[in-house]
Amino acid sequence: MERETFHETVVFGDGIFPATVHRDCRLQKNTAVPALGQAWHEEFEIKYFCEGNAVVEIEDERYQVSEGDILLVNPYESHKTIGGAEGCGYHMIILDSFHLYMDGVGDPLGYCRYLRTGRLKFPHIVRSDAVGETILKLARLRREEPYCDLAKMSLVHYLFFQLFALKEVGVESAGYFDSMKTKSRIEPALKYINGNLHKNLSLDELAEVCCVSKYYFCKLFSETMKISPYKYVCALREKKAEELLKKTDKKMIEIARTIGINDEFYFSKWFKKTHGIAPTEYRARNASDR
Repeated sequence: MERETFHETVVFGDGIFPATVHRDCRLQKNTAVPALGQAWHEEFEIKYFCEGNAVVEIEDERYQVSEGDILLVNPYESHKTIGGAEGCGYHMIILDSFHLYMDGVGDPLGYCRYLRTGRLKFPHIVRSDAVGETILKLARLRREEPYCDLAKMSLVHYLFFQLFALKEVGVESAGYFDSMKTKSRIEPALKYINGNLHKNLSLDELAEVCCVSKYYFCKLFSETMKISPYKYVCALREKKAEELLKKTDKKMIEIARTIGINDEFYFSKWFKKTHGIAPTEYRARNASDR
């Protein structure tokens, strides 16, 4: 059975240092992030589970994680986290490894050149008290603290060196790297879709932004994302509608237009078909998320 995946655009918080820390994240029982399919992005993702349990899907693998486990998701790997019977709590760090070592800080372990090219591959699950403590120190940092950015920078570099020292890091073959580059070839289309969900997107314009024929674009997109362009756009529109219903007070027609639907009645009908409940009911059930 093919996995449905979509590109997740990661926005960093301050633009000063290429790492963002999300502290005290909570995932309820049987709740999945992302809700639809598996997401992938160009950055490293680290989750430190501090309570409860969860199931994590990375590509075709499934992992049971619990308190103390450290999850490492390599760039371009599609993944999904599902809260277990108790739900789970975790801290998450997103790192742009390319820019992290862009200017060079020496390469004592011989891995930084692979960070730059995306060929570095970490094991998915790690248990290390020392690594966990470094992540907790990052999670405890507060913007208002003196020298917060300097402390963050130092801890992130130290965290990478701790992971290198585990000696479980692998370097992927050129074949793997070439397969990852195919995602870069459809990157213009992914960005165009994310910025134009309010439009009636066509295959012709998506192929045009990638400078390829419509036929080749469909083939490349489906092979890379394991989902058709049409289904990918539908999944993003569903995700965007969910987000706006949960986190804003926008009117139904405003939300509908944001995702390319110009009729409020049709939007309600479409949402109920895809989610099983009306958008008004979905908003009421998730009112606590605002």
